[in-house]
Amino acid sequence: MAAPELTYEFYSETHRGVLDEEAFEDAIPEATARVTAITGDDIPERCEAAWLHACSAMCDVVGGVSGAHRGISSEHVGGTTLVYTDETALESDLRVVGPWLAGTGLLYAGLCRMGCRP
Repeated sequence: MAAPELTYEFYSETHRGVLDEEAFEDAIPEATARVTAITGDDIPERCEAAWLHACSAMCDVVGGVSGAHRGISSEHVGGTTLVYTDETALESDLRVVGPWLAGTGLLYAGLCRMGCRP
């Protein structure tokens, strides 16, 4: 088992992501690294689609898509005010990928590889 390859075709047509191809290509390395840090890199075939959706959602975060979670709890356009949450980067990443990976067992498997205890 290995991690499947995220393609722009999957991202744009199946996941319906909005980044253009260049921004997507720029976001892939960081996005897949962040998801792999959570799930590990042994992705069972039955979980491949969920993993690809999680990586696609993370590409949106890395690519700065409006509405993607980045630890910002409030934002005002006029006068530019941002209010940051106190969640850790891992907690933020878990919030992004959790809906896609819930029930797959990948959340638990990756976190255990990071040294967390059940």
